Amino acid sequence: PKEYITPLRISVIQVEKTREGRLFFVIQCDFDGRKWSVLRRESDIVDLYVDLSAHVKSLPPNPLGGEKKMWARRDAFALAKNLEGFLMQVTNDENWLSADFSTFRRFLQIPFSDKLKDLSSSLYKNTSSVTAKSQPTPQTSMKSA
Repeated sequence: PKEYITPLRISVIQVEKTREGRLFFVIQCDFDGRKWSVLRRESDIVDLYVDLSAHVKSLPPNPLGGEKKMWARRDAFALAKNLEGFLMQVTNDENWLSADFSTFRRFLQIPFSDKLKDLSSSLYKNTSSVTAKSQPTPQTSMKSA
């Protein structure tokens, strides 16, 4: 039987702008009976997005959107909602448990319990075998090109 894992709940509960226009986000997490909050700068979010973009094919749009110089002009509440929506979309399925999402788990400081390690390793094994089987051979790729 498949082990049940409680969903990861994420809320952006506060956004602050410094006098220089830099943004700070307080992100509250609730997972596996534990609650905690993390403080993240806009640059942390950019770094997370860049890292995930390199590993994840179907990633939601950048939660801060647009060019950096525009972020300070945008409504802080709207940016908080964008970030919250982005984080919730990333955790829509169990893929966030896979190795490709280790930066994401560190970003949220998710406590990695034994139960979570087991689920992560079983998910990683399942996705690795699927990925290996579904990759086309070089001949197939050349014919379809």
